[in-house]
Amino acid sequence: MANKFLPSFRMFVQLPPVAPLDYAGSTNNINATFAGENQVTKWKANEEFIEIAFPLTIEFDIQKSTTSDANSALFSIYNLNAKNRSLIVKDRFTQNDLNIGLERRKVVFQSGYGGKLTTTFFGNLIEGYTERKGVDFITKIEVQDGAYEMYNAISSLSVDKTTTQAQLLDVLIKDLDLKRGYIGNVFEKILSSRGKSVNGNTYEAIQAEIGDKVFVDNGLINALNVNEYIAGDVFLIDSNSGLLGIPKRTGGLINVDLMYEPLLILGQIVEIKSEFDSRFDGQYKIMAINHSGTISGAVEGNRITSIQLLIGTANLGGLKEVKIS
Repeated sequence: MANKFLPSFRMFVQLPPVAPLDYAGSTNNINATFAGENQVTKWKANEEFIEIAFPLTIEFDIQKSTTSDANSALFSIYNLNAKNRSLIVKDRFTQNDLNIGLERRKVVFQSGYGGKLTTTFFGNLIEGYTERKGVDFITKIEVQDGAYEMYNAISSLSVDKTTTQAQLLDVLIKDLDLKRGYIGNVFEKILSSRGKSVNGNTYEAIQAEIGDKVFVDNGLINALNVNEYIAGDVFLIDSNSGLLGIPKRTGGLINVDLMYEPLLILGQIVEIKSEFDSRFDGQYKIMAINHSGTISGAVEGNRITSIQLLIGTANLGGLKEVKIS
């Protein structure tokens, strides 16, 4: 096991868009988008990224769950240079960007132990700014996973009565512009005896078909029944892997705290083995993850991962593995 007292991190923030492309004689004025049917101004996405890395100090609070809401993350980065601070500026009220992707900027946060970094959070930059506290410049970043796509994607289509929900989902995912992830047995065979029309927000259309079974994690759209889980190795949580305290039950969930573990992913199976209380020993599905703490090469910092696990799956016919599709 890697030394869990010495984590590292790396973050990439996409740079602001470059100058607009000129279409149909339009000008650089973004209002030209609405000047006429044949005038469309599109800004070119900047494919370059700022890289921020250890030993700089970063504070983070990452919230993930298998609900259909967008996962979110808050980051505070200490004492970036002036140039990078000026480039990480984003007004939260422009997140819809007039539906043309003016400020669709990606953020990737990787972390891990022993130099082995994994993508802990991936999403869209919602807000970015810098404030000063004493001698420190603190750059604040808010990120949401799939938020831009959820808010802006629109679908307008009709399908006949031979179309299945699975086929309709394939079309809607393409409109949503997110990658297809783990899709379980969440569909009926036929939509209806008369077919179906969709005209409106794409993510809402997906929710209308499969409800709260859908969730987005690290840019992948997934849909799982409550007794389905994401294929992969079973992660053992015990005193050797960083289990903190005793698991606690809240309703149909078990709450578990452990030393910061970025390898955990939503929907996977973990196994609990507690030397202090064996009542909850066994295998469970991860329903929510919260990573919080500080990684720094300059100051000491605490880090913790809190997870919520589903109990009672035996009454649902046991857990069933789902592979990426």
